[in-house]
Amino acid sequence: MPRYYFDIQDCIDVRDDQGVELPDMAAVRAEAHRALAELVSHQSPQRSAVQIRADVRDGDGERVLTATLLIVSEAASEDPGSAIEH
Repeated sequence: MPRYYFDIQDCIDVRDDQGVELPDMAAVRAEAHRALAELVSHQSPQRSAVQIRADVRDGDGERVLTATLLIVSEAASEDPGSAIEH
């Protein structure tokens, strides 16, 4: 079974030197999605934007997939009418 390496870019870059054996690209994509979801769950809720990227390499070092997770949260504006005095 082929081995794939998941390099993560967040606030810092982390190169995967161990990798994981996966049967096909569908499994590679699923593992990338799982890893990104797990990583974002550990982010500070104080951050208004989070972007995490996984670059997946095969055993030859060729990039075979890039998965990016972007979350942007913005507080809702006050109702413009609530500031108008009657």
